[in-house]
Amino acid sequence: MERREFMKQAGLGTLGVMLAGRAVGEEGKIRWGLVGTGKRCWQHIKVLNKMPEYEIAALCDIQKDRLDTACGMCEGTERYDDYRKLLERNDLDVILVATPNYVHKEVVVAALKSGRHVLTEKPMGITVAECNEMIETAKESGKTLQVGLQLRYSPFYQKVHSLIAEGAIGKPKFVWFNEFRGDWAKQSSDPEIDNKINWRFYNKLSGGTLLEKSCHYFDLFRWMIGTEPISVTAMGGINFYTNGRETLDHASVVIDFEGYCKATHGLSMYSPHMQEFILIGEKGALDLDADNGAINLRRGGKQPEIIRADVANKDTGGHVGTFEMHESFLDCMKTGKPPLTDPSAGKESIRIGLAAEMAVREKRVVKMEEIPA
Repeated sequence: MERREFMKQAGLGTLGVMLAGRAVGEEGKIRWGLVGTGKRCWQHIKVLNKMPEYEIAALCDIQKDRLDTACGMCEGTERYDDYRKLLERNDLDVILVATPNYVHKEVVVAALKSGRHVLTEKPMGITVAECNEMIETAKESGKTLQVGLQLRYSPFYQKVHSLIAEGAIGKPKFVWFNEFRGDWAKQSSDPEIDNKINWRFYNKLSGGTLLEKSCHYFDLFRWMIGTEPISVTAMGGINFYTNGRETLDHASVVIDFEGYCKATHGLSMYSPHMQEFILIGEKGALDLDADNGAINLRRGGKQPEIIRADVANKDTGGHVGTFEMHESFLDCMKTGKPPLTDPSAGKESIRIGLAAEMAVREKRVVKMEEIPA
């Protein structure tokens, strides 16, 4: 008998699971503690508030203004300025980690050791060693660890992946994704404040632009191409924001994948919003218009076939795939099956980012074996 059917027949229903050592019954709620209440966390809150299975019970941040905003979006939540005090509670089932990148590992490991399931924002960490420690801790704890690479969960990219898997364009041979956008925020003249709110501008805090921002696209490349990268080369620098920042404001990356497929990624942080995503295979090509939900299937000299994903009317909180990611996370917690964006996927997207950052710094081709797994 399937586990889900067994639980239903046993009268446990959709929430009949053991979480944090306590049984959650038919009328129970899965209780969340959110650590790191910046803008991305606010988007999670919008989604969690719409899911009847969930209750946000505790919030934590060292930035009072961010915490105030988050508390205003939730009713009856306790607030903390130290995540360790939040983890001392015995009524929390799952922890969201939405802190700056350099804090992810510390909070994730502590939350897993306390017996909670964890959803951590991307990137999973800023070093491979951090990722491996999180992976081992998750195994030892027996809890679910999911990485917030939410694009995989969006109906749009799910449809693209399905078309490739069905052989619509044959094996992918050349892929590119360009994102041209504005910067994250303005830097503060106060270094102490700047390190807290604009950590993305510093390599030691963020891991670098190609790790922090582009891990989304490196993850999509691996998922859609279906093979592993062999080597990475990249060029980039800072030629617009010359105000003391360390992280790249533009870059061009080329990744050589197994199976004779090349993937390229262009990034600009000082441009009006534009995106291009094209996948060329042995039999055709997919030209993606994500802004309008259209997938243009091109074959030979024929007119393109326009395919649209079945996009449900769900509040994404501002990032496509966020609602579906939380739905999937709930299912993983209930069934014990691994997440679509499991810790391995999180680590591999970081390894590509680390290789790309190295390629820019050292002006050379970096083999993936130089970034030990």
